[in-house]
Amino acid sequence: MDTAILTKPKFKKLINLDEETKTSLHLQAVAQGMNLTSYIETILINAAQKEEDITLSALMDEGDMEILTGKEEKEFDAYIKSFSKHERCKNKTV
Repeated sequence: MDTAILTKPKFKKLINLDEETKTSLHLQAVAQGMNLTSYIETILINAAQKEEDITLSALMDEGDMEILTGKEEKEFDAYIKSFSKHERCKNKTV
């Protein structure tokens, strides 16, 4: 059985923060036992997941759900599982 861990491709994005914001985020990161980069990545990942959850919830509330085939359901389940918190946290930058 292959035990290699597959990682998702990542990209870098330069962001500009004023000194006050950087200091505030850095203090919050230290309080969480993280470095600033990992902390900001975690915040953004959680925000994206929350937005995705809200979007999926809104789509489900519309009552216009389609029935998935067995294959589609398995693909969708695999896609959702790929966003688990455990997987996102495994690849933190040190």
